[in-house]
Amino acid sequence: MPGLGELSVLLDSHRAAGGTVEVRMGTTGTALESLPAPVQTAGYRIVQEALANARRHAPGAPVRLTVDGTAGRLRCEVENSRGARRGTAGAGIGLGLVSMRERVGALGGELTAGPTDDGGFRVVATMPLEDAGV
Repeated sequence: MPGLGELSVLLDSHRAAGGTVEVRMGTTGTALESLPAPVQTAGYRIVQEALANARRHAPGAPVRLTVDGTAGRLRCEVENSRGARRGTAGAGIGLGLVSMRERVGALGGELTAGPTDDGGFRVVATMPLEDAGV
């Protein structure tokens, strides 16, 4: 199962597919790779799906990824601005967002996703580390 240690490979893949991404890694006090495996997998999958959605729905739009593991939780935020070109139609909730919610919810976390004021889209997943030995 992929984990947060493979984020660089995921980001390289996003860039190779024509996406741009600015990465901000918050202070974790510990290496991301040492976080509980279920949290790592969920974090990786959240970022993976959010990047795919950004490429699909807002091609050419810059993406900002923030990963922060502080205060006993992992927080992953992926935000894109409005796409340079129009992506595929549909602003409804697809299976990707449903899957993200289920993944985060199974760990006792929260996921918010929705449009931003500038016409972009933001996904924020927050998962506790303490009870993540699911």
